[in-house]
Amino acid sequence: MARIKFSFIFPLLFSIAFFVIPFFWFAPGEMDLGGDASRLYFYDPIHYLSQSLYSISYGAFGIENASYYASIPLFLLLILLKFILRSPTLLIEVFHGLSLSVAFLACYFIIKDLLHQEGDKGRFGRNIIEASAILAGVFYNLSPVPILNWDHILLIGNVVFLNPLIFFLLLRFFLFRNMNYMLGALLLSFIFASNFSLAGAPPFFSFYPIVVLFLILYTKFVVKKPIPVKKIIVSAILFFLIHAFQLGPQIIGLLTPGNVINTTVFSEASIQERGLSYFTAVAPSIKTSLNLLALPQQQAKLDWYAFFFILFPLLLVLGFIWNKKKGYLLSGIFFLIVLFFASANITKVGFTLYIALFQIPGFSMFRNFYGQWFRSYDFFYMLLFGQAMAIVLSSLDKKFYRYLLGSLIFILLLTTSWPMINGELVNTNLWQSKNIKSHIEMDPQYEKVLEFIRTLPVDGRVLTLPMTNYGYQVLQGKNGGAYMGPSTITYLTQKSEFTAPGDFGAFDSVFLKAVRDKHFSAVKNMLAVFNVKYIFYNSDPYIYGDNFPAFPYEHVLKYLPPTQEEYKAFIKNLDVEEIADFGDKYHIYSLKDTDYLPHIYAAKEAYYADQLAKEALLPLFFDLPEKRIALYNKNMDSQNIGRYDKIFLEAKIKSLYADAAKKKNYQPIDYPGIAERLSSPLRFLTGLSQGYKSNKIDDASIDNATKKAESIIDNLRNKGEQLSVLVDSAVITNLNYEPDDLNQIFSTNALIDGSWNLELYHYITEMLDVIDKIKKPNNSLYPLWTNKESMNYILNVDEINSDRITASLTTKTDQDKMFLHLLENKIFDYLRKRLDFNLPGNLETNYIVDVPENGIYEVYRYKDPLDDLKETTQSLLSIDSKILSVNKLQSQQSWLRFNDFYINAAKDLTIKSPLISNNLMKDEVWQSLDGHIINNNNATFLLNDVLGDNQGLFRQIVPFRPSTYYVISFDYNTLGKNFWIQFYTLSGKERNQANLIKSESLRSYDWKTYRSVIQSSDDPNTASLIQIMLRDQCLSNCPMDKVEMKNFEVVEVPQPRIVLKKNNAIDSQEKILPQITFTKINPTKYQIKIRNAADPYTLVFQGAYNKDWKLFRESGEMSEDENASYTSYFNGEIKEGNHTSIFLSPQTFDTWGKQTVADKKHFLVNGYANGWNIDPNDMDGKTDYALILEFNTQRIFYGFLLISVITFIGCIILLCYNSYKKNV
Repeated sequence: MARIKFSFIFPLLFSIAFFVIPFFWFAPGEMDLGGDASRLYFYDPIHYLSQSLYSISYGAFGIENASYYASIPLFLLLILLKFILRSPTLLIEVFHGLSLSVAFLACYFIIKDLLHQEGDKGRFGRNIIEASAILAGVFYNLSPVPILNWDHILLIGNVVFLNPLIFFLLLRFFLFRNMNYMLGALLLSFIFASNFSLAGAPPFFSFYPIVVLFLILYTKFVVKKPIPVKKIIVSAILFFLIHAFQLGPQIIGLLTPGNVINTTVFSEASIQERGLSYFTAVAPSIKTSLNLLALPQQQAKLDWYAFFFILFPLLLVLGFIWNKKKGYLLSGIFFLIVLFFASANITKVGFTLYIALFQIPGFSMFRNFYGQWFRSYDFFYMLLFGQAMAIVLSSLDKKFYRYLLGSLIFILLLTTSWPMINGELVNTNLWQSKNIKSHIEMDPQYEKVLEFIRTLPVDGRVLTLPMTNYGYQVLQGKNGGAYMGPSTITYLTQKSEFTAPGDFGAFDSVFLKAVRDKHFSAVKNMLAVFNVKYIFYNSDPYIYGDNFPAFPYEHVLKYLPPTQEEYKAFIKNLDVEEIADFGDKYHIYSLKDTDYLPHIYAAKEAYYADQLAKEALLPLFFDLPEKRIALYNKNMDSQNIGRYDKIFLEAKIKSLYADAAKKKNYQPIDYPGIAERLSSPLRFLTGLSQGYKSNKIDDASIDNATKKAESIIDNLRNKGEQLSVLVDSAVITNLNYEPDDLNQIFSTNALIDGSWNLELYHYITEMLDVIDKIKKPNNSLYPLWTNKESMNYILNVDEINSDRITASLTTKTDQDKMFLHLLENKIFDYLRKRLDFNLPGNLETNYIVDVPENGIYEVYRYKDPLDDLKETTQSLLSIDSKILSVNKLQSQQSWLRFNDFYINAAKDLTIKSPLISNNLMKDEVWQSLDGHIINNNNATFLLNDVLGDNQGLFRQIVPFRPSTYYVISFDYNTLGKNFWIQFYTLSGKERNQANLIKSESLRSYDWKTYRSVIQSSDDPNTASLIQIMLRDQCLSNCPMDKVEMKNFEVVEVPQPRIVLKKNNAIDSQEKILPQITFTKINPTKYQIKIRNAADPYTLVFQGAYNKDWKLFRESGEMSEDENASYTSYFNGEIKEGNHTSIFLSPQTFDTWGKQTVADKKHFLVNGYANGWNIDPNDMDGKTDYALILEFNTQRIFYGFLLISVITFIGCIILLCYNSYKKNV
């Protein structure tokens, strides 16, 4: 017994050392709380817990998120530890210290058990086993990969100790058939349930199924013991029962069509966009060699110590050479399996197989495969390394060599992990900041802000400024560091909040553009409809300025105020009231009651907008004397259009210029070909799809036909040297003009097998077939001009690549190559002529309107504040050829109102807005890179390509407006030579970021007119650059080539919003709305009291629409609490009680077994919210009654929670009973 205790001294000392390491990471009071998921639960676990108690998130609109439940047990544990330790810093240090210590001890005992089970105790002496087990635990904690993940460890990062600890318990269960080990594992899984939830699915499925299979095989074939099948079945049942509280709601969501979880797992978009596309982008950067060396991936360069890590795969190989036991072989097999999943890119066949796995529903969770598999890989590496270490040590004859090898490994791991031990890897600089550290000591003034927000009486949402790109919040710490992570207001105050444009969901671009255009009335209307009551503004220049020049603000800076001073002006224009100041940085404002729309209200007016839900906010851009509105969109009942108070119809642009600027969702064949990267097993599938013929002309058939033609050019790259070239004099004779038919390009006697001539003939005939398809009536989802633009782009790609293929030929004479060059010119000239991609010069923007009913309509045109044209030019508008004049007296802030117009719903309505010719290039000049300027508009350019890298001439276009179409036109004559014209958008504050948006070939034999459309970027500093350059690469004695150009013109294509508005006189009497008193019980439950509901009405709840929101009739007499305080709106017609967050009470289950109210009349309203049409008949004719609004998933959760609690208590009782019985 003394020997056993003595042998445990070294592992005990190591475990203590690991426990102490995190105490070197933080100065007193400092914390690291940021990152994608944050660790605010260490700072304030009590308030953070409330986020997990409910299936409705506090963020933004309050969407469903049943995965929150899984964290409840862990947060309760953290609350207990925080109560004992008092300090959040100490809590973080203790928690991380225990993680490292437990991980080490679990690895240590696993290796000891495996080595003891080998049965050859004479070979593995006690000291060898001890040393190997200790080194395995040290390797697991201190090898280069795991030490890099302590800076922003996620909640599911608890796998660092859970994986080895639960493996150890399961190993003991299989070896000794003792149910106590399984009960211990189940209880652990309950406490850390977040690792066994939907959020923890990737690390769970990358570890536990493989571990269970390993243990079954290990038990059956290595130690040759029976498998405890019955106990495994009982354990599986207990697992689902103990996790019912979090798995139950998520499984129901998984099986419910339309649910977020169901869509994420089963949708094609999830497989292709979220899964496969991301995977194929990441896969090339993951190297199998680095995994074998146990080194981190995706590093800019290898660290100095990388060479020494060859020692570890060498030890594994020696273990296989000197091993005579099945256990090591089995461990090696599973190590290779996990290596495959963690590396992916192992041979082309392996990569193809990995791609095929993404067709399995849910496998897209491994899109970031290395990030999801590396913990499992590290564990099996440790497993194999620990056994290999024992094999190698036992094979060394002299103790000196054993000590030397063990010491070298320990010193190597200790040295390379020192930056983690001393905290250097943990206290990192925040991403793209100017050396701002991530460790923060919370500002006491900001803590007062959080406490104040918790006490705010109204259940309204908060708008946090400055906004960021990704829902992050940036806070300066007392110590000079900064917090950058999810908002503390959302997670610690129980307030719903908007911190980023993305929080507005589908309305983000609408909100951003309204702010950019300074349309403050629309912004205020949106805040009302979004239930925003408060604004929190952090005016600290430290967090919005030079310290964070890009991330996390780079996108919002294009729309929102770029400085703190401009933010102050923006807030002032919202006409809000300041209600609290904390120091000189933190300010809280309240919207006036007249600008605020409560969480629950009865709609006084119903507006219909003929748009999709995401565009349903159109009426908010008009003056709204009445805030209590219900916005309906075209997905609602548009047949009964007369029941709406106002109808808004936005004219839809029907412009060939817009069509020509659209991008079709098509990817040309990549050169060099995709076949080289996806390997031959997939290539034949591409060939089959390209060869498939169909009589139906749709996008698929057009794309397949195009790819078939493109593959001919692609194949020339591979077999061009073997093909013969038959020089055809007819092509050379017709040098100076465009061909009119194929006979001017190909002679029949030149079309022989095995020749370039025949291959190019096949290409042109295939392309002609595609051009005929898109010009005929077809089922394409794209307009004709979009398809033409796409085809023109493909022709440009194919032409430049055929040129490159020809130029790269090494076995052909210069005469052959010159002939092929001329032949290809003729081919593409002829194809462009047949395509007829020539935009007409009639500059006019056309609109169409689908009018649902006859009547007189008000006509409006949006006044773009960025538009500098005169009002007389803005006022040009015609409907069915009748020119309308502006009604200046009734125009609004941002709308020009024209004379009213009677519209017959039976006829098609066409609206025209002529373009104003305002040439943006009239004052610009051409210049070369060396600064040489050509100062006239009619220019002759002499360009030469002697060096093969001629950059040509440039011309800038300013001013350019964001997200706008421009028509570019000029006349040119290249005298038969090939030139490129390329268009770039310039963005950034200094306009120094260039992005190529269009590149086209210019070739003519006489004067021609070029006309094209480009679209500017969304950057407010956008401009454009034109480049003209020579394309031909001459063979020798390059002459100066000439292109003539004149009449340059760049004209904006204004696309103002045209809106028709109709007022319906529904009832001569004013609508009588019921009085509403509501109180928030918790985020998933509201009590609503209705009085004087004599007429039908629409009840609106401003939370994210979900069919699981249910109305129930409350039993008993309705009464008012005389001691309660209320906030009143609309002259007392709506009252709001003080909100609470009651998780459990005697009234929690009062809706169980009751019928829902108006459930079939529950619909989407305001583009995101919930609405119910309630009729007196729904309430048996009563006018005064009480309702309960409750989220159904939460009701289900309470039932599952009861099951889990009973099972948890039962497991504890059973564990105690088994232990007592064993000791008696």
